[in-house]
Amino acid sequence: MSLNGQATQPLRFIRIRSVLIISRMIRIFRRTSSYLVSHRDLYPPFLAVFVPHLLFWIILLSIGEIKLQL
Repeated sequence: MSLNGQATQPLRFIRIRSVLIISRMIRIFRRTSSYLVSHRDLYPPFLAVFVPHLLFWIILLSIGEIKLQL
């Protein structure tokens, strides 16, 4: 394995871990979302909290992807 391959290996582990965290968050979102749809007044505040959090992780992963390609 080259030095470049060894250097990018920890970044791959971080990326995989981040993807697993996001998939867990989406699972929680689905369960909570189905519950909150029945309580319509709670659903918009939940989305207001969850969506920026998810966007943060998506942006963070895309920055990591760009660094891996460089």
